[in-house]
Amino acid sequence: PRSTLFPYTTLFRSPHAAGDAAYAAGDYAGAAAAYRASVRGDLSNPIVRARLGYALYVSRQFIQAKVEFEHVLHLTNGGDAFARLCLGLTLAALGKADKAADNLEAFAAPQAEDLAALSRRIAGKLRDIGNGDPAPLLLTLERSARAMGFLPEA
Repeated sequence: PRSTLFPYTTLFRSPHAAGDAAYAAGDYAGAAAAYRASVRGDLSNPIVRARLGYALYVSRQFIQAKVEFEHVLHLTNGGDAFARLCLGLTLAALGKADKAADNLEAFAAPQAEDLAALSRRIAGKLRDIGNGDPAPLLLTLERSARAMGFLPEA
């Protein structure tokens, strides 16, 4: 038998619950699919859009991730540090070193000043490598951001 609370718990359940659960479990492909479905009804939710962007980034769907991070930055007037860092990483993965460097230089997080300093150093190195492989630089930044709790585990 159903609880008498069933209609109310269903009514107030987050439309993003499936995406949130998959994201928390590290199932980024599942999170991306669930968030894509749920975000249609909540286009102005920067937290969900940032999580969708990260799920797409980890799934190597860089062009779609870029769109999500740009949208989050638009919604937050450029103030979302997570989206700023992730956009920089995404642009670098797309081979857009100068645009990536611009975003990594603009990354600011008072709670993670060491990470912001590292991001600026890596931005400078991205500008210096030209057509070189940015992967080692990105890996360093990602690992540091995860170790500092700024990015979730991939």
